[in-house]
Amino acid sequence: MRMLSRVVRFAAALALAGAAALAGAQPVYKVGSTPTGVPFTFLEVKTNTIQGAMVDIINAIGQDQGFRTQVEAIPFASLIPSLTTSRIDLISAAMLATAQRRETIEFSDPVFPYPEGLVVQADDPRDYRTLNDLKDEVVGVQVGTVWSRCSTWR
Repeated sequence: MRMLSRVVRFAAALALAGAAALAGAQPVYKVGSTPTGVPFTFLEVKTNTIQGAMVDIINAIGQDQGFRTQVEAIPFASLIPSLTTSRIDLISAAMLATAQRRETIEFSDPVFPYPEGLVVQADDPRDYRTLNDLKDEVVGVQVGTVWSRCSTWR
């Protein structure tokens, strides 16, 4: 059975904010965002706050629609569990909408689609074309992403 979550889709957030504005209240939504998703989300060490494109987007929507946000730093792998246990009201982070994730939560339309990429040292002479080219290499990926479950580098 599909687990109903407390995901506030952008459209639902806009509708709720509009209703609250009519009632004279300004709701505050707890937003989960990872501190390690540069440039989409990251920890600004000078202010100890989460910043980035996804934070700017949800704050702009809130300002336009009459709600405030309380952005909380949450490790990527804990975003969905935090949402489904009501620790947060919505996620604003770069997250791929996989079929498995869609079984648990709802997603807004993508705000920034981006392809896969690989960062290597400038002096690395190899030409990586497929995931198999990374076999037996040390590869770093963000915990909880679809890449952390990739069998190529296990």
